[in-house]
Amino acid sequence: MQWYAFVSEALESPISSKGNKNMVMESFGDWCNDVVTIIYRTQEHTIIRRPIHDIDMVKTWARGRVILLGDAAHAMLPNLGQGGSMAIEDCYWLMLELRNLAAMHPMFEIPFDELALAFRRFEKKRTFRVSTVHSLCRIASVMTSFYQTYLQIGPLPLFVSLDL
Repeated sequence: MQWYAFVSEALESPISSKGNKNMVMESFGDWCNDVVTIIYRTQEHTIIRRPIHDIDMVKTWARGRVILLGDAAHAMLPNLGQGGSMAIEDCYWLMLELRNLAAMHPMFEIPFDELALAFRRFEKKRTFRVSTVHSLCRIASVMTSFYQTYLQIGPLPLFVSLDL
């Protein structure tokens, strides 16, 4: 079993391998019995503290014959679990772009400028979706900072309408 707990703290906070269970219990000890039981039953040495930090997306993913994909171009906070999904989507859409390029050049003698243009087309196709998901992950992270058990907030429907 693996579980995660997100606690907002200062960037300079010291990282210790001891006392993590107490820190998690202080932050989540007033949650429901199931959460408290899971924390209580978890052995101290198995709690790994990994600070994560939000960063902005890279504005340009491609330069010449080099392109960045996934976290290298658009790392996102794990609150919605979308980082790996976006990387897989990047690979799929880049594969399609390269397949189309290869179809025009059967001997794989692709001119440098055409490869660079294919990378730019890929980036242009992906930017809107990735930036939307990146923003949603950032919003979800901010929302977890304000969540309190006494607020009695449950799942809410989210509707996004895009008139393209």
